[in-house]
Amino acid sequence: MRPPTMPIDYLKSLKNWSSNEIAVYESKHAGLPFGKLSRQQLKIAVTGIALNISVITGCQLPIDQRHIDSLDHEISKFLTDNRAFSTLTFEEIMMAFRFNAAGKLDEKVKHWNNILNLDYLGEVLNLWVKLRDVVEKKAEDEEIKSMLSLPTLPCAKIPNNEMIEIARHIWNFTSDYKLIPHRAYDLLLKQGLINLSEEEKTQIKKAAKADVNEIFNGDDYLSRNSNRETWESRVSKQIAVAKWFDQESKHPEECQIYNRPHK
Repeated sequence: MRPPTMPIDYLKSLKNWSSNEIAVYESKHAGLPFGKLSRQQLKIAVTGIALNISVITGCQLPIDQRHIDSLDHEISKFLTDNRAFSTLTFEEIMMAFRFNAAGKLDEKVKHWNNILNLDYLGEVLNLWVKLRDVVEKKAEDEEIKSMLSLPTLPCAKIPNNEMIEIARHIWNFTSDYKLIPHRAYDLLLKQGLINLSEEEKTQIKKAAKADVNEIFNGDDYLSRNSNRETWESRVSKQIAVAKWFDQESKHPEECQIYNRPHK
């Protein structure tokens, strides 16, 4: 089973998370995705998919064994060859058809009393993937908000001589400056590597203020209990470090830190 990025109990405590969103998020982390199943696991899962879809929707199943075997084979390839579908879990597919039956997707797909086929399966799953991606992005945003709300961001115990390198890897991997430990800014500043002009400072502060306003406006608890100026200062540092990393990648000779002693 894959551990969820955010604890389910934490998401359930948030007022802006509906029971449907919680169900979507839980199902995504309930077991292995189809792309990682063994051949035997996939065979068992596909048989279960066809049967359960029939139970949930009333869609007919073939009765000829050759038709059954062919359908199972095609569903297996359909789920593993499609990049988006290969990341789905068995529970997600069941949840997708429960949501479709309840009218909880963007539109309701009907089977028109036809025998289960890939067209019907694909239409429902495409709608589910669209919903799942929205929920997953929302969970990622919650993770960022929870990190920003801490007195100090994670990595507090990382030695100074490793902090900048770790921050660089985070930026290169995620392209999300909100995940950069803001302590990296203080270290770069101490080493004389960041020297912002007044215009750059103004632009960064303006961008940080806009980001913090967006976060605070969407969370009443943070708005009431967190210091906006502290947040703006922290986000300003993160933006500055991200800009420095971008400059470093374009002009490494101007930003080299390896030949300078760490303090």
